[in-house]
Amino acid sequence: MPSLVAFEFKKIVARRVTHMATLGLFVLLVLIMALNIAQQTATDAAGDVVSGPAAIALEKERAEAHAGAVTEERATEAIRAYQALLAAAEDAEAGDAEAAGDAGAGAADATTDGSADAEAAGGEAAASGTAGASAAGAPADAATNDDAPTGATANAPAGTPDPTAGASAAQELLAYEADNTAYLGLVMRPWMTGYEFVDSVAPRIDASGTVPLYAQVAASVEAEVEGSPGTWEYTPAEREYWLQKYADTEKPAVYGYAGGWTDILSCIDFLFLAIVAACVAAAPVFAGEYQERTVGVILATRHGKGRLVAAKLAASFLFSTCVYALFAAVVVGIPLAFFGADGAQLPLQGQRLSIPYSATMAQAVGICLGIGWAITLGMTAFALLLSARLRSQLAIFASCIAVVMLPLFLPTLPSSLANHALQLLPLNGLNYVNLFSEYVSYAAGPVVLDLQSALVAAYAVVTALAVPLAARAFRRHQVQ
Repeated sequence: MPSLVAFEFKKIVARRVTHMATLGLFVLLVLIMALNIAQQTATDAAGDVVSGPAAIALEKERAEAHAGAVTEERATEAIRAYQALLAAAEDAEAGDAEAAGDAGAGAADATTDGSADAEAAGGEAAASGTAGASAAGAPADAATNDDAPTGATANAPAGTPDPTAGASAAQELLAYEADNTAYLGLVMRPWMTGYEFVDSVAPRIDASGTVPLYAQVAASVEAEVEGSPGTWEYTPAEREYWLQKYADTEKPAVYGYAGGWTDILSCIDFLFLAIVAACVAAAPVFAGEYQERTVGVILATRHGKGRLVAAKLAASFLFSTCVYALFAAVVVGIPLAFFGADGAQLPLQGQRLSIPYSATMAQAVGICLGIGWAITLGMTAFALLLSARLRSQLAIFASCIAVVMLPLFLPTLPSSLANHALQLLPLNGLNYVNLFSEYVSYAAGPVVLDLQSALVAAYAVVTALAVPLAARAFRRHQVQ
């Protein structure tokens, strides 16, 4: 049996379409991950934009400056400091606008007064100059004083504000935002409605006393599990499940630098490329025998309907696992090489306080990789079933791509049931936000499964059903 598996594995690898597709998708993934590093940007305190490894180092320094427990006292201190800078910048801007208005009015008055004074002075100078010239022989314009102030300068309002004050306050605010936006976003998110910036949220927060940070987070969780009628609905059992799950998380959360793990989680959905490669490799496993007209010979041999079919299936899953492991090594290895592995033991709540899972950053990466592998095996089984039932490899490949990529074209539907089904598709199942931050669950009476458990169960069922059906279809194929 091992020799048959090795033989079938070599057949899969030797197919031109398999190694060309796998190589092409692998190179594409490496380029994506390399660009992900090169396109990292950050703004320093001077307002200059840095990119690449320099940006990573700057963000690490900023995160480490806030490292520690996210207590309500620390959150209050950060919010108050930001509110004070916002108020100072707004006051300076208002003062500059008022000063500009007063200066404009003063300049207009000064111009009018200066013209009248100049006209009167000119008449007097002409008269006295004529008389003086007659008596002393001096030129008439000798009486003009070049050092006298003009009307505009003489009438400038006293106490005009320094025009650099507003610019200084704005620069101080920008420097504070550059150093603290990530932390401010973490502690202000519970007050956000939809997608908002911290400068629009801060004025709404009452920081006169200690801010009720974790009470506000709990309130936001309660509001989230109320659901959206029509598009996403929760049963009472699901609401209780999520509220209890959040209540079990450790508080206060701990913040710190975990750039490598955060970047892995944000890029984990690029592992869909491994799923595509696995489907490409599985498509001709049985369909290729039909097209090459070798199926009759295979089925007529001693082990053609038994061990050989099992070897084909085993080789397909082995190849899919190898491809997935290779692609996963790139998605994990490149971020850790550039961002570092710091923060592996930090809790997920350091990224978002409302996450209801008691897992560390490294554990979250492991969970995502495990679910991705389960999805890859399920999609391989699905491709094998199609391969056993269809002759056209193109039709098999198109069907698999449609299943994988459908969420790009149908992100949501006006039906709670349909949206629950969409969340089980590969592209949604590989998304870190869906897996940990969104409250996606499936209920059957009192039994509730979160998205993570539902994905593993769903693709385990797909694999368990598709494999015997594929073997049965191939064994029963009628040679024409």
